Amino acid sequence: MPGRKKNHHKNNNNNRARHQRGGQQSKDKQEQQEKEQSTSPTEEKELPYRVEHSDIYGRYLVANRQLEAGETLIREEPLAIGPCVSGDPVCLGCYQPVSLQPDQYRCPGCAWPIPDPEQFALIARMESHTEERRQNAVLWRHYEEKVVQRLRGTWQLEDLEAEQVHEIGQIGVKVRTLYPSAFLLAHDCTPNTAHTDDPRSFEILLRTSRRVREREALTLSYAYTLQGTLKRRAFMHEGKLFWCCCRRCSDPRELGTDCSALVCATCRTGSVRAVDPLQQTGDWACDRCAHKMGATEVERQLDRINNDLEDIDVHDIPGLENFLLRYRDVLRPNHYLLLSAKYSLCQIYGRTEGYLLPQMTPEDIARKESYCREFLEIVDVLDPGLTRLRGLIMYELHAPVMVLTQSAFQSGQISRQEFQRRLKEVVNLLQVSRDILLMEPEGSTENAMGQAAADALSKMGC
Repeated sequence: MPGRKKNHHKNNNNNRARHQRGGQQSKDKQEQQEKEQSTSPTEEKELPYRVEHSDIYGRYLVANRQLEAGETLIREEPLAIGPCVSGDPVCLGCYQPVSLQPDQYRCPGCAWPIPDPEQFALIARMESHTEERRQNAVLWRHYEEKVVQRLRGTWQLEDLEAEQVHEIGQIGVKVRTLYPSAFLLAHDCTPNTAHTDDPRSFEILLRTSRRVREREALTLSYAYTLQGTLKRRAFMHEGKLFWCCCRRCSDPRELGTDCSALVCATCRTGSVRAVDPLQQTGDWACDRCAHKMGATEVERQLDRINNDLEDIDVHDIPGLENFLLRYRDVLRPNHYLLLSAKYSLCQIYGRTEGYLLPQMTPEDIARKESYCREFLEIVDVLDPGLTRLRGLIMYELHAPVMVLTQSAFQSGQISRQEFQRRLKEVVNLLQVSRDILLMEPEGSTENAMGQAAADALSKMGC
Protein backbone atom coordinates (compact mmCIF):
# COMPACT_ATOMS: atom_id res chain seq x y z
CA MET A 1 0.00 0.00 0.00
CA PRO A 2 2.80 2.58 0.76
CA GLY A 3 4.24 1.94 -2.68
CA ARG A 4 0.86 2.58 -4.26
CA LYS A 5 0.50 5.90 -2.37
CA LYS A 6 3.99 6.97 -3.43
CA ASN A 7 3.25 6.30 -7.08
CA HIS A 8 -0.05 8.14 -6.81
CA HIS A 9 1.77 11.16 -5.26
CA LYS A 10 4.34 11.17 -8.06
CA ASN A 11 1.61 11.04 -10.69
CA ASN A 12 -0.04 14.09 -9.11
CA ASN A 13 3.11 16.17 -8.78
CA ASN A 14 5.33 15.35 -11.72
CA ASN A 15 3.50 16.14 -14.94
CA ARG A 16 6.51 15.40 -17.10
CA ALA A 17 7.02 11.96 -15.58
CA ARG A 18 3.28 11.30 -15.79
CA HIS A 19 3.15 12.16 -19.47
CA GLN A 20 6.24 10.09 -20.21
CA ARG A 21 4.89 7.11 -18.35
CA GLY A 22 1.42 7.58 -19.83
CA GLY A 23 2.88 7.73 -23.30
CA GLN A 24 4.96 4.61 -22.68
CA GLN A 25 1.98 2.77 -21.19
CA SER A 26 -0.14 3.74 -24.19
CA LYS A 27 2.62 2.57 -26.52
CA ASP A 28 3.02 -0.69 -24.60
CA LYS A 29 -0.74 -1.26 -24.68
CA GLN A 30 -0.86 -0.59 -28.41
CA GLU A 31 2.06 -2.94 -29.06
CA GLN A 32 0.40 -5.62 -26.92
CA GLN A 33 -2.87 -5.25 -28.87
CA GLU A 34 -1.00 -5.44 -32.17
CA LYS A 35 0.80 -8.54 -30.95
CA GLU A 36 -2.49 -10.17 -30.00
CA GLN A 37 -4.09 -9.24 -33.29
CA SER A 38 -1.22 -10.32 -35.52
CA THR A 39 0.43 -13.58 -36.42
CA SER A 40 3.97 -14.48 -37.32
CA PRO A 41 4.96 -14.18 -41.01
CA THR A 42 4.89 -17.97 -41.32
CA GLU A 43 1.42 -18.21 -39.78
CA GLU A 44 0.14 -15.36 -41.98
CA LYS A 45 1.13 -17.29 -45.07
CA GLU A 46 -0.59 -20.42 -43.82
CA LEU A 47 -3.82 -18.96 -42.45
CA PRO A 48 -6.53 -17.75 -44.84
CA TYR A 49 -7.47 -15.01 -42.37
CA ARG A 50 -6.01 -12.59 -39.87
CA VAL A 51 -7.36 -10.78 -36.80
CA GLU A 52 -8.08 -7.07 -37.01
CA HIS A 53 -9.73 -4.60 -34.65
CA SER A 54 -12.35 -1.90 -35.01
CA ASP A 55 -14.43 0.23 -32.66
CA ILE A 56 -17.60 -1.38 -34.06
CA TYR A 57 -16.69 -5.08 -34.20
CA GLY A 58 -13.88 -5.27 -31.66
CA ARG A 59 -11.65 -8.12 -32.79
CA TYR A 60 -12.78 -9.74 -36.03
CA LEU A 61 -11.42 -11.81 -38.90
CA VAL A 62 -10.62 -10.63 -42.43
CA ALA A 63 -9.50 -12.61 -45.47
CA ASN A 64 -5.72 -12.72 -45.94
CA ARG A 65 -6.21 -13.22 -49.66
CA GLN A 66 -9.02 -13.78 -52.12
CA LEU A 67 -10.87 -16.89 -50.99
CA GLU A 68 -12.96 -19.12 -53.23
CA ALA A 69 -16.29 -20.65 -52.21
CA GLY A 70 -15.90 -23.81 -50.14
CA GLU A 71 -12.45 -23.07 -48.68
CA THR A 72 -11.96 -24.33 -45.13
CA LEU A 73 -11.31 -21.51 -42.65
CA ILE A 74 -11.47 -23.09 -39.21
CA ARG A 75 -11.82 -26.63 -37.92
CA GLU A 76 -11.77 -26.91 -34.13
CA GLU A 77 -13.33 -28.62 -31.15
CA PRO A 78 -15.00 -26.56 -28.43
CA LEU A 79 -13.27 -25.26 -25.33
CA ALA A 80 -16.42 -25.89 -23.32
CA ILE A 81 -19.86 -27.44 -23.81
CA GLY A 82 -22.94 -26.96 -21.69
CA PRO A 83 -26.73 -26.89 -21.76
CA CYS A 84 -28.58 -23.77 -22.83
CA VAL A 85 -29.85 -21.56 -20.01
CA SER A 86 -33.45 -21.84 -21.20
CA GLY A 87 -33.27 -25.56 -21.93
CA ASP A 88 -34.74 -28.49 -20.03
CA PRO A 89 -32.56 -30.60 -17.69
CA VAL A 90 -30.12 -32.74 -19.66
CA CYS A 91 -27.46 -35.31 -18.88
CA LEU A 92 -24.14 -33.48 -18.58
CA GLY A 93 -22.37 -36.41 -20.22
CA CYS A 94 -24.39 -36.91 -23.40
CA TYR A 95 -26.80 -33.91 -23.22
CA GLN A 96 -29.91 -36.03 -23.57
CA PRO A 97 -33.00 -34.88 -21.64
CA VAL A 98 -33.45 -36.08 -18.05
CA SER A 99 -35.88 -35.23 -15.31
CA LEU A 100 -34.58 -34.69 -11.80
CA GLN A 101 -37.94 -34.36 -10.07
CA PRO A 102 -38.23 -36.21 -6.73
CA ASP A 103 -41.10 -38.34 -8.00
CA GLN A 104 -39.26 -39.26 -11.20
CA TYR A 105 -39.12 -43.01 -11.83
CA ARG A 106 -35.56 -44.25 -11.31
CA CYS A 107 -33.62 -47.32 -12.31
CA PRO A 108 -33.94 -49.97 -9.55
CA GLY A 109 -30.23 -50.75 -9.92
CA CYS A 110 -28.50 -47.34 -9.95
CA ALA A 111 -31.30 -44.82 -9.23
CA TRP A 112 -30.66 -42.90 -12.45
CA PRO A 113 -33.77 -41.12 -13.84
CA ILE A 114 -35.37 -43.18 -16.61
CA PRO A 115 -38.88 -43.37 -18.13
CA ASP A 116 -41.57 -45.00 -16.02
CA PRO A 117 -42.66 -48.28 -17.68
CA GLU A 118 -46.27 -47.08 -17.66
CA GLN A 119 -45.28 -43.79 -19.28
CA PHE A 120 -43.22 -45.62 -21.87
CA ALA A 121 -46.25 -47.78 -22.66
CA LEU A 122 -48.25 -44.61 -23.36
CA ILE A 123 -45.55 -43.39 -25.74
CA ALA A 124 -45.45 -46.77 -27.48
CA ARG A 125 -49.18 -46.53 -28.21
CA MET A 126 -48.81 -43.17 -29.98
CA GLU A 127 -48.95 -42.97 -33.79
CA SER A 128 -45.42 -43.11 -35.20
CA HIS A 129 -46.30 -42.92 -38.93
CA THR A 130 -43.76 -45.68 -39.55
CA GLU A 131 -45.37 -46.82 -42.79
CA GLU A 132 -45.46 -43.28 -44.17
CA ARG A 133 -41.79 -42.79 -43.26
CA ARG A 134 -40.91 -46.08 -44.94
CA GLN A 135 -42.09 -44.57 -48.24
CA ASN A 136 -39.15 -42.13 -48.15
CA ALA A 137 -36.39 -44.56 -49.12
CA VAL A 138 -33.55 -42.08 -48.56
CA LEU A 139 -34.49 -41.14 -44.99
CA TRP A 140 -35.55 -44.69 -44.09
CA ARG A 141 -32.14 -46.05 -45.14
CA HIS A 142 -30.45 -43.19 -43.30
CA TYR A 143 -32.19 -44.01 -39.98
CA GLU A 144 -31.71 -47.73 -40.54
CA GLU A 145 -27.94 -47.28 -40.87
CA LYS A 146 -27.32 -44.47 -38.39
CA VAL A 147 -29.81 -45.24 -35.63
CA VAL A 148 -31.15 -48.79 -35.80
CA GLN A 149 -27.85 -50.53 -36.59
CA ARG A 150 -25.98 -48.40 -34.06
CA LEU A 151 -28.36 -49.21 -31.21
CA ARG A 152 -28.64 -52.90 -32.03
CA GLY A 153 -24.99 -53.38 -33.05
CA THR A 154 -22.56 -50.92 -31.49
CA TRP A 155 -24.58 -50.55 -28.30
CA GLN A 156 -25.46 -54.27 -28.27
CA LEU A 157 -29.17 -53.70 -27.68
CA GLU A 158 -30.15 -56.75 -29.71
CA ASP A 159 -33.39 -57.16 -27.75
CA LEU A 160 -34.76 -54.08 -29.51
CA GLU A 161 -36.58 -54.88 -32.72
CA ALA A 162 -35.76 -52.65 -35.69
CA GLU A 163 -39.41 -51.53 -35.88
CA GLN A 164 -39.28 -50.44 -32.24
CA VAL A 165 -36.27 -48.22 -32.87
CA HIS A 166 -37.93 -46.58 -35.87
CA GLU A 167 -41.04 -45.86 -33.80
CA ILE A 168 -39.19 -44.45 -30.78
CA GLY A 169 -36.96 -42.21 -32.90
CA GLN A 170 -34.36 -39.75 -31.69
CA ILE A 171 -34.61 -36.94 -29.16
CA GLY A 172 -32.59 -33.84 -29.89
CA VAL A 173 -31.62 -31.07 -27.49
CA LYS A 174 -29.74 -27.81 -27.83
CA VAL A 175 -26.40 -27.16 -26.18
CA ARG A 176 -24.06 -24.19 -26.18
CA THR A 177 -20.40 -24.40 -27.08
CA LEU A 178 -17.41 -22.06 -26.89
CA TYR A 179 -14.76 -22.22 -29.62
CA PRO A 180 -11.22 -20.75 -29.44
CA SER A 181 -11.24 -19.05 -32.87
CA ALA A 182 -14.70 -19.25 -34.41
CA PHE A 183 -16.05 -16.67 -31.96
CA LEU A 184 -14.02 -14.00 -33.77
CA LEU A 185 -16.24 -14.00 -36.86
CA ALA A 186 -18.41 -10.91 -37.07
CA HIS A 187 -22.15 -11.11 -37.64
CA ASP A 188 -23.93 -10.22 -40.87
CA CYS A 189 -27.47 -11.10 -41.96
CA THR A 190 -26.11 -12.10 -45.40
CA PRO A 191 -22.90 -13.86 -44.32
CA ASN A 192 -20.06 -15.11 -46.49
CA THR A 193 -19.35 -18.27 -44.47
CA ALA A 194 -21.24 -21.41 -43.53
CA HIS A 195 -20.56 -23.92 -40.78
CA THR A 196 -21.31 -27.50 -39.83
CA ASP A 197 -21.20 -29.14 -36.41
CA ASP A 198 -20.20 -32.73 -35.75
CA PRO A 199 -22.97 -34.18 -33.55
CA ARG A 200 -20.53 -36.49 -31.75
CA SER A 201 -17.38 -34.43 -31.12
CA PHE A 202 -19.09 -31.00 -31.47
CA GLU A 203 -16.23 -30.04 -33.78
CA ILE A 204 -17.10 -26.99 -35.87
CA LEU A 205 -16.05 -26.61 -39.49
CA LEU A 206 -16.21 -23.10 -40.91
CA ARG A 207 -15.87 -22.57 -44.65
CA THR A 208 -16.51 -19.82 -47.16
CA SER A 209 -19.92 -20.01 -48.80
CA ARG A 210 -19.00 -17.69 -51.67
CA ARG A 211 -15.98 -15.87 -53.06
CA VAL A 212 -14.49 -13.47 -50.49
CA ARG A 213 -12.31 -10.53 -51.45
CA GLU A 214 -8.94 -9.92 -49.81
CA ARG A 215 -9.38 -7.89 -46.58
CA GLU A 216 -13.15 -8.48 -46.60
CA ALA A 217 -14.55 -9.29 -43.16
CA LEU A 218 -15.41 -12.95 -42.60
CA THR A 219 -18.97 -13.14 -41.31
CA LEU A 220 -21.60 -15.57 -40.12
CA SER A 221 -25.21 -15.02 -39.13
CA TYR A 222 -26.39 -15.29 -35.53
CA ALA A 223 -30.02 -15.06 -36.66
CA TYR A 224 -32.32 -17.26 -38.75
CA THR A 225 -32.34 -16.29 -42.43
CA LEU A 226 -36.11 -16.72 -42.77
CA GLN A 227 -37.05 -13.95 -40.36
CA GLY A 228 -37.83 -10.32 -41.00
CA THR A 229 -35.68 -7.43 -39.84
CA LEU A 230 -37.87 -6.52 -36.87
CA LYS A 231 -37.63 -10.04 -35.41
CA ARG A 232 -33.97 -10.62 -36.33
CA ARG A 233 -32.77 -7.42 -34.70
CA ALA A 234 -34.83 -8.05 -31.55
CA PHE A 235 -33.45 -11.60 -31.32
CA MET A 236 -29.84 -10.43 -31.63
CA HIS A 237 -30.29 -7.59 -29.17
CA GLU A 238 -31.82 -9.94 -26.62
CA GLY A 239 -29.30 -12.76 -27.06
CA LYS A 240 -26.15 -11.03 -28.32
CA LEU A 241 -26.64 -7.54 -26.83
CA PHE A 242 -26.25 -5.49 -30.01
CA TRP A 243 -28.49 -3.94 -32.65
CA CYS A 244 -27.54 -5.17 -36.11
CA CYS A 245 -27.00 -2.43 -38.71
CA CYS A 246 -25.92 -4.58 -41.68
CA ARG A 247 -26.94 -3.90 -45.29
CA ARG A 248 -30.00 -6.10 -45.04
CA CYS A 249 -31.18 -4.62 -41.75
CA SER A 250 -30.63 -1.07 -43.04
CA ASP A 251 -32.72 -1.60 -46.18
CA PRO A 252 -36.54 -1.33 -45.82
CA ARG A 253 -36.83 -3.73 -48.78
CA GLU A 254 -34.29 -6.22 -47.36
CA LEU A 255 -32.03 -6.19 -50.43
CA GLY A 256 -35.02 -6.16 -52.75
CA THR A 257 -36.69 -9.28 -51.33
CA ASP A 258 -39.43 -7.47 -49.37
CA CYS A 259 -39.33 -10.21 -46.73
CA SER A 260 -41.04 -7.97 -44.17
CA ALA A 261 -43.55 -6.05 -46.31
CA LEU A 262 -47.27 -6.06 -45.51
CA VAL A 263 -50.20 -5.38 -47.84
CA CYS A 264 -51.67 -1.97 -47.04
CA ALA A 265 -55.01 -2.41 -45.28
CA THR A 266 -56.23 0.97 -46.57
CA CYS A 267 -55.49 1.14 -50.30
CA ARG A 268 -54.93 -2.64 -50.78
CA THR A 269 -52.32 -1.98 -53.49
CA GLY A 270 -49.41 -0.48 -51.58
CA SER A 271 -46.73 -2.13 -49.47
CA VAL A 272 -46.23 -1.21 -45.82
CA ARG A 273 -42.58 -1.18 -44.71
CA ALA A 274 -40.53 0.25 -41.86
CA VAL A 275 -39.68 3.88 -42.62
CA ASP A 276 -36.30 3.41 -40.92
CA PRO A 277 -35.65 -0.27 -40.10
CA LEU A 278 -32.86 0.69 -37.68
CA GLN A 279 -35.44 2.43 -35.47
CA GLN A 280 -36.91 -0.60 -33.72
CA THR A 281 -39.98 1.28 -32.49
CA GLY A 282 -40.35 3.56 -35.51
CA ASP A 283 -43.32 3.92 -37.82
CA TRP A 284 -44.22 1.75 -40.79
CA ALA A 285 -45.75 3.46 -43.83
CA CYS A 286 -47.48 2.57 -47.10
CA ASP A 287 -45.63 3.47 -50.30
CA ARG A 288 -48.90 4.34 -52.11
CA CYS A 289 -51.07 6.17 -49.58
CA ALA A 290 -50.85 7.95 -46.22
CA HIS A 291 -51.54 4.85 -44.11
CA LYS A 292 -49.13 4.33 -41.19
CA MET A 293 -48.69 1.69 -38.49
CA GLY A 294 -46.68 1.64 -35.29
CA ALA A 295 -43.99 -1.00 -34.82
CA THR A 296 -45.85 -2.42 -31.82
CA GLU A 297 -49.00 -2.89 -33.90
CA VAL A 298 -46.97 -4.59 -36.64
CA GLU A 299 -45.32 -6.91 -34.13
CA ARG A 300 -48.66 -7.91 -32.60
CA GLN A 301 -50.04 -8.72 -36.04
CA LEU A 302 -46.97 -10.78 -36.96
CA ASP A 303 -47.11 -12.68 -33.66
CA ARG A 304 -50.77 -13.55 -34.26
CA ILE A 305 -50.07 -14.79 -37.80
CA ASN A 306 -47.03 -16.71 -36.61
CA ASN A 307 -49.14 -18.44 -33.95
CA ASP A 308 -51.58 -19.49 -36.66
CA LEU A 309 -48.68 -20.98 -38.62
CA GLU A 310 -47.28 -22.77 -35.57
CA ASP A 311 -50.69 -24.35 -34.91
CA ILE A 312 -50.59 -26.18 -38.26
CA ASP A 313 -49.21 -29.71 -38.16
CA VAL A 314 -45.88 -29.97 -39.95
CA HIS A 315 -47.29 -32.59 -42.38
CA ASP A 316 -50.65 -30.88 -42.98
CA ILE A 317 -50.43 -29.88 -46.65
CA PRO A 318 -54.05 -28.60 -46.92
CA GLY A 319 -53.54 -26.61 -43.71
CA LEU A 320 -50.41 -24.92 -45.04
CA GLU A 321 -52.06 -24.21 -48.39
CA ASN A 322 -55.03 -22.64 -46.58
CA PHE A 323 -52.60 -20.52 -44.55
CA LEU A 324 -51.12 -19.14 -47.79
CA LEU A 325 -54.61 -18.35 -49.11
CA ARG A 326 -55.75 -16.76 -45.84
CA TYR A 327 -52.86 -14.31 -45.64
CA ARG A 328 -52.07 -13.59 -49.29
CA ASP A 329 -53.99 -10.29 -48.99
CA VAL A 330 -52.28 -9.40 -45.72
CA LEU A 331 -48.62 -10.24 -46.40
CA ARG A 332 -46.57 -9.60 -49.51
CA PRO A 333 -45.70 -12.81 -51.47
CA ASN A 334 -42.11 -12.89 -50.20
CA HIS A 335 -42.98 -12.19 -46.57
CA TYR A 336 -40.95 -14.41 -44.29
CA LEU A 337 -44.03 -16.05 -42.73
CA LEU A 338 -45.35 -17.05 -46.17
CA LEU A 339 -41.86 -18.20 -47.12
CA SER A 340 -41.77 -20.42 -44.02
CA ALA A 341 -45.01 -22.11 -45.09
CA LYS A 342 -43.74 -22.47 -48.67
CA TYR A 343 -40.46 -23.96 -47.42
CA SER A 344 -42.41 -26.59 -45.47
CA LEU A 345 -44.47 -27.38 -48.56
CA CYS A 346 -41.31 -27.68 -50.66
CA GLN A 347 -40.16 -30.43 -48.32
CA ILE A 348 -43.37 -32.36 -47.64
CA TYR A 349 -44.86 -32.42 -51.13
CA GLY A 350 -43.63 -35.79 -52.36
CA ARG A 351 -42.88 -37.10 -48.85
CA THR A 352 -46.27 -37.26 -47.13
CA GLU A 353 -48.85 -40.03 -47.46
CA GLY A 354 -51.40 -39.02 -50.06
CA TYR A 355 -48.89 -36.65 -51.61
CA LEU A 356 -46.05 -39.01 -52.47
CA LEU A 357 -44.58 -38.25 -55.89
CA PRO A 358 -46.38 -41.12 -57.73
CA GLN A 359 -49.66 -40.04 -56.08
CA MET A 360 -49.38 -36.33 -56.88
CA THR A 361 -51.38 -34.69 -59.64
CA PRO A 362 -49.51 -32.68 -62.29
CA GLU A 363 -50.94 -29.55 -60.62
CA ASP A 364 -49.48 -30.55 -57.23
CA ILE A 365 -46.10 -31.31 -58.80
CA ALA A 366 -46.13 -27.95 -60.60
CA ARG A 367 -47.03 -26.27 -57.30
CA LYS A 368 -44.02 -27.87 -55.59
CA GLU A 369 -41.80 -26.68 -58.43
CA SER A 370 -43.21 -23.15 -58.18
CA TYR A 371 -42.65 -22.96 -54.42
CA CYS A 372 -39.10 -24.25 -54.79
CA ARG A 373 -38.28 -21.68 -57.46
CA GLU A 374 -39.81 -18.82 -55.46
CA PHE A 375 -37.88 -19.87 -52.39
CA LEU A 376 -34.61 -20.36 -54.27
CA GLU A 377 -34.89 -16.87 -55.75
CA ILE A 378 -34.95 -15.40 -52.23
CA VAL A 379 -32.20 -17.67 -50.91
CA ASP A 380 -29.93 -16.64 -53.79
CA VAL A 381 -30.09 -13.10 -52.38
CA LEU A 382 -30.17 -13.65 -48.62
CA ASP A 383 -28.15 -16.86 -48.21
CA PRO A 384 -26.24 -17.31 -51.49
CA GLY A 385 -23.49 -19.72 -52.45
CA LEU A 386 -22.64 -23.05 -50.85
CA THR A 387 -25.22 -22.88 -48.07
CA ARG A 388 -27.27 -25.64 -46.48
CA LEU A 389 -30.59 -23.94 -47.21
CA ARG A 390 -29.72 -23.53 -50.88
CA GLY A 391 -28.54 -27.14 -51.17
CA LEU A 392 -31.72 -28.49 -49.62
CA ILE A 393 -34.06 -26.49 -51.82
CA MET A 394 -32.13 -27.35 -55.01
CA TYR A 395 -32.41 -31.03 -54.12
CA GLU A 396 -36.17 -30.65 -53.59
CA LEU A 397 -36.52 -28.80 -56.91
CA HIS A 398 -34.87 -31.45 -59.09
CA ALA A 399 -37.67 -34.02 -58.65
CA PRO A 400 -40.65 -31.97 -59.91
CA VAL A 401 -38.57 -30.59 -62.78
CA MET A 402 -37.58 -34.14 -63.79
CA VAL A 403 -41.12 -35.57 -63.55
CA LEU A 404 -42.77 -32.70 -65.43
CA THR A 405 -40.04 -32.71 -68.09
CA GLN A 406 -40.44 -36.42 -68.78
CA SER A 407 -44.23 -36.09 -68.89
CA ALA A 408 -44.12 -33.11 -71.26
CA PHE A 409 -41.69 -34.84 -73.63
CA GLN A 410 -43.62 -38.11 -73.69
CA SER A 411 -46.85 -36.26 -74.50
CA GLY A 412 -45.18 -34.25 -77.26
CA GLN A 413 -45.58 -30.90 -75.47
CA ILE A 414 -41.87 -30.03 -75.74
CA SER A 415 -39.19 -30.66 -78.35
CA ARG A 416 -36.16 -32.89 -77.86
CA GLN A 417 -34.00 -29.77 -77.67
CA GLU A 418 -36.12 -28.35 -74.84
CA PHE A 419 -36.13 -31.78 -73.18
CA GLN A 420 -32.32 -31.83 -73.19
CA ARG A 421 -32.17 -28.26 -71.88
CA ARG A 422 -34.39 -29.15 -68.92
CA LEU A 423 -32.39 -32.31 -68.23
CA LYS A 424 -29.26 -30.15 -68.00
CA GLU A 425 -31.03 -28.08 -65.35
CA VAL A 426 -31.86 -31.26 -63.39
CA VAL A 427 -28.21 -32.34 -63.57
CA ASN A 428 -27.06 -28.92 -62.38
CA LEU A 429 -29.52 -28.97 -59.47
CA LEU A 430 -28.28 -32.40 -58.40
CA GLN A 431 -24.61 -31.49 -58.79
CA VAL A 432 -24.84 -28.31 -56.73
CA SER A 433 -27.00 -29.92 -54.03
CA ARG A 434 -24.61 -32.89 -53.88
CA ASP A 435 -21.57 -30.63 -53.51
CA ILE A 436 -23.22 -28.61 -50.75
CA LEU A 437 -24.93 -31.36 -48.77
CA LEU A 438 -22.03 -33.82 -48.77
CA MET A 439 -20.13 -31.21 -46.75
CA GLU A 440 -22.62 -31.77 -43.92
CA PRO A 441 -21.59 -34.18 -41.12
CA GLU A 442 -21.76 -37.86 -41.96
CA GLY A 443 -24.89 -39.32 -40.45
CA SER A 444 -26.94 -36.13 -40.82
CA THR A 445 -30.14 -35.99 -42.86
CA GLU A 446 -28.54 -33.37 -45.13
CA ASN A 447 -25.57 -35.62 -45.84
CA ALA A 448 -27.95 -38.48 -46.68
CA MET A 449 -29.71 -36.24 -49.18
CA GLY A 450 -26.34 -35.30 -50.66
CA GLN A 451 -25.57 -38.98 -51.11
CA ALA A 452 -28.98 -39.48 -52.72
CA ALA A 453 -28.15 -36.67 -55.16
CA ALA A 454 -24.84 -38.37 -55.96
CA ASP A 455 -26.64 -41.69 -56.52
CA ALA A 456 -29.16 -40.03 -58.85
CA LEU A 457 -26.34 -38.48 -60.88
CA SER A 458 -24.63 -41.85 -61.11
CA LYS A 459 -27.81 -43.45 -62.47
CA MET A 460 -28.03 -40.67 -65.05
CA GLY A 461 -24.46 -41.40 -66.11
CA CYS A 462 -23.13 -38.07 -64.82
